[in-house]
Amino acid sequence: MKVIFSSLLLFICTSLNALHLLEISPDISIEKKQQAYHQVLMKWDYPMCLIQEDAPDYENKLQTELSKIDPRLKPRYVPTTLWQLFVLKFYFHDASFRNYVKELGYSCRMYNASNLKETEKFTSYRKQHGLKWLPNIDEKVVEILNKQGSSLNEIYQLYHEMNHRNLVCHFFLKINDAFLNACQNRSYDDPKFIEEIIESIPLSFETWVDEGHPFSCLSFGKEDTERLISVLKDSKGLIRNIIQEEIKAHQSKSILLFRGGELFNNSLLFYPIHSEKTDESYSFSYGNSFFGGAFISIDACAANYTVSQAKHYAFHALKVPLQDLYDSTSSYFTIPPISPMAEMLADGEWFHAHTKLGCTHKQGGKHGGFFAQINANFKDELGFIVHPSLSPKKLSEKLMAFTADHGIIFKINHRVLNKNSKDALKILRNHKDSN
Repeated sequence: MKVIFSSLLLFICTSLNALHLLEISPDISIEKKQQAYHQVLMKWDYPMCLIQEDAPDYENKLQTELSKIDPRLKPRYVPTTLWQLFVLKFYFHDASFRNYVKELGYSCRMYNASNLKETEKFTSYRKQHGLKWLPNIDEKVVEILNKQGSSLNEIYQLYHEMNHRNLVCHFFLKINDAFLNACQNRSYDDPKFIEEIIESIPLSFETWVDEGHPFSCLSFGKEDTERLISVLKDSKGLIRNIIQEEIKAHQSKSILLFRGGELFNNSLLFYPIHSEKTDESYSFSYGNSFFGGAFISIDACAANYTVSQAKHYAFHALKVPLQDLYDSTSSYFTIPPISPMAEMLADGEWFHAHTKLGCTHKQGGKHGGFFAQINANFKDELGFIVHPSLSPKKLSEKLMAFTADHGIIFKINHRVLNKNSKDALKILRNHKDSN
């Protein structure tokens, strides 16, 4: 078993396969900026690039396509976690962005239907503003999967609409400029830079509610929101380690998927996802990014799973070679083609990554790992979430081997790991031997 532990090494790199911003000259028109966003970044940056038929050199592709719009446009790599942390800060410092996020929150279905006051509040607001359920596409995804004669392009179109909303573009470009201005002459893993961003975020649950943070305002949102706030308060070192590992993954043309779990109970690292009795699959959820869902779906936000009272709990990432994700026969994961910005504004099951189900689920049947009744039963002949050839048992064996070789453990039992790798590995081995 080759489990890797997070180190404090930093690599300066210019390779691709991560979030890119736009370096923009002051006199470039807003029309060209919008064109760059819609026609280039939302097509050729990760993870939107995964739905292309091949895997070219995306860094050159980004630069080439931007140059066609204006030679002064340049792509600028940024670690996704650092960018999303800045977006969270921006929320509390820009009233127009707050109002937009609040409106999206009211347009979702994530409210307590048994709470009459909350139901009336959401229903009234949606009726008043003519809102639809924009952030949650679960029902539409399942409808397409179950529809005869459907295509993957119909599912991809749902993500396309999320990525290309005019206001998502507007705020991306606005935050793009603010971030590049803030990080001038700063290294991405500079602990002071990270601390400055976090210290600009109000770390009080009451303030989040007062500022209309959508998930905080739900009757069931208090516990998860307070947990996320505690992560921001107490996990600066962990966040820095994650940013460093993102930079290293970026250099090696890989991506990170995040998850927290009990190591030898329900974690993908060591737990089979196949039932011998029923031949069913269980699909594990992974965060495409650390702060995905941070506004509307905190209960599905990877950052929230860094904290647990479980005895043998670990927060970890899988380092997945990007090339593997283009081959449906070798990929064990479904990565939605949704941008890190749109992902922060999404809700439900289908905005984050999952491990695939075994091929016996093409025609439907019982499976596990998907929250909400709408996702309880679906078929998938398209291969969006079902592996084309591996049975549930074989897929489980392959996934366990893959995760043992590609796991990066950041935290065990409330301890951030860096220099204590040998001690942490001893903990794992001793616990494994005792079971």
